[in-house]
Amino acid sequence: MLTVNFFLQILRSCSNFYVQGAHIPDLSSDEGFYDVLYLGIFVILSPAFDSRFYLGTKPPQAILDEVAYAVAHFHALLVFFSSQFIILLEEEVVTHSYFVDRLLGEFAAAAVVFSEGVKESNTLGNIDPEVNVMISMSKFADRIHGILQDSHPNVLSYYSRCLHRRHKHFLWTGPKIKILPRTDDAEDIMPFIGKGELLDHPAQSIYPINVDSPLPTLPTVLPAVGKRHDREDGVDLSDEHPNKRKC
Repeated sequence: MLTVNFFLQILRSCSNFYVQGAHIPDLSSDEGFYDVLYLGIFVILSPAFDSRFYLGTKPPQAILDEVAYAVAHFHALLVFFSSQFIILLEEEVVTHSYFVDRLLGEFAAAAVVFSEGVKESNTLGNIDPEVNVMISMSKFADRIHGILQDSHPNVLSYYSRCLHRRHKHFLWTGPKIKILPRTDDAEDIMPFIGKGELLDHPAQSIYPINVDSPLPTLPTVLPAVGKRHDREDGVDLSDEHPNKRKC
């Protein structure tokens, strides 16, 4: 099981604490931002890759606490990132949660597609020697679905779409992003930040629309910095929808 040391090192570094020997991604670069996202998303999905979660009994509380602690620090780091930087995707300012949810849905789908491929090639089926448990592909897929249902239900629709089209990529496949410090000269960032931050992106929407509730007359507004919010209002699956921004 992954530990939380990586996230603690990053948070301390961001707070101007010196951590000897720590490799800290540069959050002002797209590579560093993706490094944090990849690790955080794997932490979220880690119970699906840990045989101790398939024993038929509740895993030790220490393991559950470790996962919860790491996930909490992941989101805390993203809140800090959001307070310091803005993300441009095809000249639109998009919230960090869009990238988390999009990568989470794609990574989860790719993991299930990969596991099915392994089963077809007859290279899987070994029993974990430590706990003497065999994990079937159906149990793995159910675990992935359960994690998303419990922690990120707004991603389920996009995950299902990725699964249907047999998505096989674990890394970001969208357009190149640009990260700008919020401390840049006003002339540099105001043309972007002045319009507000998109919750979804018009080029590829990832959130479903709730057809049972009326459409809002005003854009959904989220605080610039604060607790992560799930979105239930979302966008049209045809990828054509009104832009939603947080101001």
